[in-house]
Amino acid sequence: MSKKMSRAPVYLALAQVRFNRLLALDNYAPTIQEALRKLGYPDFRKVMAQTFSLNLAGSIEGGQAVPATAIAQYVFSNMEKTLGFILLQDSLTYMATEYDVFETFSQRLLEGLRIIDSTVGGLSYTDRVGVRYLDAVFPDTGDQLSHYLNPSVFGLVGKIGGELTHSFFETRSQLNNATLVSRVIVQPGPVGIPADLQPLLFELPERFRKLNGLHAVIDNDGFTESRMKYDGARLKSELFMLHDEIEKAFKLAVTSHALGKWK
Repeated sequence: MSKKMSRAPVYLALAQVRFNRLLALDNYAPTIQEALRKLGYPDFRKVMAQTFSLNLAGSIEGGQAVPATAIAQYVFSNMEKTLGFILLQDSLTYMATEYDVFETFSQRLLEGLRIIDSTVGGLSYTDRVGVRYLDAVFPDTGDQLSHYLNPSVFGLVGKIGGELTHSFFETRSQLNNATLVSRVIVQPGPVGIPADLQPLLFELPERFRKLNGLHAVIDNDGFTESRMKYDGARLKSELFMLHDEIEKAFKLAVTSHALGKWK
């Protein structure tokens, strides 16, 4: 099993499996909620999110507003709202702001999938598996941020005059059937949440909420897209493969000095 870092910089981890759409999800939700409550996720919320159907021709020619569609998100979390699931008609996401190690993290997602599979009488297929990590890199007192990051991802920070607003570095690579997107954002201020993950439905730990200053966010996002018959063993294998590739990218982005600080 992996060894947990004593000062791990990860402030948000998520893993997602997308599956065949369940139009009768409202009917299954009470049974799923009861099973997840017994598993340690007693807090339940149903959140309505707005999505937009873009019909540019109609919007421009007719002067009509872009129509919004409400999507139900079923949120199941622990009492502290630091661990939990987000269930949609076609996906299950497990999120953690109090991260342990990947073995337990991935196991929780797979347990949630087994509950859904059993409740609905069997999932038919999956067509996307994803793992994503957000790490907040703040230098210790007496250190500089440059001591923690590989120079190749640090950009021109500190080399261009004026006050830094942000620096953005991104690499996208294809690894057989997987895609890995690795981003490093350097900016001043508190720890932020990427726009595509807002609003965050879970609570950040106090140790991250109180941080403020020049820092880097390392955002590693790995995923596979292929429609295949639902198979728990295959999903576990894909999750670990994605995690391993993300771990490689993370270690390439930081220095041995940083790893020594976090171990």
